[in-house]
Amino acid sequence: MGQQKWMSKTARFRSVWALLIFISLISGYIVLRSTGNFLYYIVVVSIVFSLLYTLFLAGPFYYKYKKPDKYSGFWKKIGEWYGEK
Repeated sequence: MGQQKWMSKTARFRSVWALLIFISLISGYIVLRSTGNFLYYIVVVSIVFSLLYTLFLAGPFYYKYKKPDKYSGFWKKIGEWYGEK
């Protein structure tokens, strides 16, 4: 029979998206509470989300297709976890 996967590709992407949104909002909330400025909240949420998105969602695909020689180790593990073989 083989080993069953406990989480589908779609669920993996959704869980990573949820985690990125949660971390971004929490970071923004901390800035909002410490400064009291809503504009800083928006800026921090945007920057944190952009950085984390680039690192965890776009990074493995970038290295796989644009720089295949660097697609190893950490990036390969993340890419394989997403379902990219």
